Amino acid sequence: MSDDIIIETVVALLNTEGGHLYLGIEDDGEITGIHESHRDITKLAAFIANRTISPVTVRVVLINAEDKRYVDIEVPKSRSILLYQAAKILRLK
Repeated sequence: MSDDIIIETVVALLNTEGGHLYLGIEDDGEITGIHESHRDITKLAAFIANRTISPVTVRVVLINAEDKRYVDIEVPKSRSILLYQAAKILRLK
């Protein structure tokens, strides 16, 4: 999963009911393991906070299962609509 898709998914969860985003688990439930760049959960949480407006705190847990690792990103429901840094707000003149 690309970094942009991670941020877009987190923001979508924030702006609805919250939820969990799992990295390293396929849609069919197969645990394939996480990409090396997502193994540092502190960096992953900081990356999410740095790419959202206002910075969002998520709970990130590294889980070992079936000799593979996956990540559970717990996303809270936001009290207001949030954006991510790649989003642009346009205004008509």
